Amino acid sequence: MSLLSDILKEVPLSSVLKEKITDLEAKNAALETEVAILKDELRKAKQEIAVLRADISERDKVSFEIDDTAQNILKLLAQHNVDIPEDYLANALQIHPTRLSYYLTEMETADYVHQSVYTDGTPSEYSLTQKGRKYALSNNLL
Repeated sequence: MSLLSDILKEVPLSSVLKEKITDLEAKNAALETEVAILKDELRKAKQEIAVLRADISERDKVSFEIDDTAQNILKLLAQHNVDIPEDYLANALQIHPTRLSYYLTEMETADYVHQSVYTDGTPSEYSLTQKGRKYALSNNLL
């Protein structure tokens, strides 16, 4: 044991070890500070993501306001429950085709109706989406 004691008593070796320990403690403290900063940044980023997700959800909801004309279109589509040509809708609802086209485009964008487009020259047909059916049911349009 005396050899070990002699080695440990050497001053240069002890000061080198003390210096290494001091360096490691400083690095550890710097890393702990960096971890704390990163945790704080992560918390802020998660909050920002939550705000952005809520904003996206809100934007999706407020895309189209359903008025009487839109309700009449949804009601007719709900009653037939099949794809209906645009000209039939215009005649049945006595709406100018341009006005009807505007409503159908807005309602398709808002995901209330689905447009079936044919490449053989057949006029486009429209039907309700799940969202349109839900609106029709919850507003007693059937």
